[in-house]
Amino acid sequence: MNNLAIITGAASGIGLALAKEAAQEGYVLLLVDIDNAGLQKAMEQLTGQYPSVSLNMLNVDLSSEEASEIIRKKVEEISVPLSILVNCAGFGVYGAFDKTPWDREKDMIWLHVLTATALIKEFLPEMIERGQGRILNVASMAGFVPGPLMAVYYASKAYLVSLSRALAAELKGTGITVTVLCPGVVNTGFSSTVHGDTAAIAKSKSFSSSAEEVARYAFKAMRKGKIVAIPGLMNRLLYFFHRLSPTAFTANIVQRSQQMIHQSVRR
Repeated sequence: MNNLAIITGAASGIGLALAKEAAQEGYVLLLVDIDNAGLQKAMEQLTGQYPSVSLNMLNVDLSSEEASEIIRKKVEEISVPLSILVNCAGFGVYGAFDKTPWDREKDMIWLHVLTATALIKEFLPEMIERGQGRILNVASMAGFVPGPLMAVYYASKAYLVSLSRALAAELKGTGITVTVLCPGVVNTGFSSTVHGDTAAIAKSKSFSSSAEEVARYAFKAMRKGKIVAIPGLMNRLLYFFHRLSPTAFTANIVQRSQQMIHQSVRR
């Protein structure tokens, strides 16, 4: 496979697991992350597992205005046709809206909304010209409901869900597919940036998935051209429950759930 896959947030978690899926299929990889040490470890791991795969890394702050331009220049250096764009980088902030740090939330909005949109805007025209390409946006189950105590995070994921659905409709018949991945709780380092210790969440097998399980599901869904991809039967049931429930009731449930998770991991 002599085509390029760009994966943001590739130093760990779902991003790294998606990189492994792409490596198995022989794609040339461009791994992008702010975590330089994590990127180095990911490159070493992938080199050991997939020695024949061409690997490239780019250490960049994706919450910066120039991120998409920096990635474009790197892609031009690699000089391989782009087939897959994965917007996976992300983080969350927990707390009451009036007390959470604006600088941190502003970076989150830039990362989840502006950079993800800018990258699609940057690379979609050449995909259309070639008549081939896949875009995978990693959102969350949070994208379907309001999220008290993580209000900005939930809202930013809702943006990705809406954007993905709209683009999928626009691009029908062009050879380009857009898939939005909406996992529930995943056993990665994500929750540690939100709640602290993740041991209590990680032990709950009924409600959490591994990054590898989610990545395998995501790649299958992306190859099939599925628009909304929700891994796990429990998550799909929750999705339909949320659709049938009044918004106020759902918001109340989400708030209580966030409080319970936060309290349980800090005991």
